[in-house]
Amino acid sequence: MITEIAYVMMGLLGAAAVLCIYRLVRGPSLADSLMALNTLSTVVIGIVLLLGWRLNEPLFIDVAIPLALVAFISTLIVCKYLEGGIKVEH
Repeated sequence: MITEIAYVMMGLLGAAAVLCIYRLVRGPSLADSLMALNTLSTVVIGIVLLLGWRLNEPLFIDVAIPLALVAFISTLIVCKYLEGGIKVEH
């Protein structure tokens, strides 16, 4: 029963990833693409954690924690840039 639930969860996370990639490519604005990228990173973290649980491999959890931290910090930096708080010199 648990195996079937894991496969259903993987399918749902895969479908969510496809929808996020579509919104990332076709987003009408940069903010929409940023939200899609943030959601995609969360979905990828969920997939990594689900694989770690399914394969009984605790190393995947050690990979997911820094991945979540990097995704969060990068989202903050891009939001600050979009707000106009970071000046990029060319």
